[in-house]
Amino acid sequence: LAQAKSIGEIRLVVHQTQEDENGETISKTLTDNPKVLAIIGIAEKKAKVLVSRSKDIDVDCRVLLKEIMNELGGGGGGKPEYAQGGGGDVEKLPETLKKGPDIVLAVVSKK
Repeated sequence: LAQAKSIGEIRLVVHQTQEDENGETISKTLTDNPKVLAIIGIAEKKAKVLVSRSKDIDVDCRVLLKEIMNELGGGGGGKPEYAQGGGGDVEKLPETLKKGPDIVLAVVSKK
């Protein structure tokens, strides 16, 4: 959270998990804080991505996930406050996560 990037009132955290980290736990812990949007990448055999938000942000995580998975390949779905996708190219995960702030900015600015 200390490295969160501000996009308007949103504090964006983009993180790729390490071997001993649980992506779902990180996602939930971060979004228990106000004004947080989290994009968590998990590199397994295929790439997995979790997109979640605090209750006080009006961003549809499904829309963000769709844009991210367009970059990675694979698919996913979920709810407005939490979406997950998988099946993407694990080699593309770090580069796609770097684009996270730009993807969020593009989606938020369309509102």
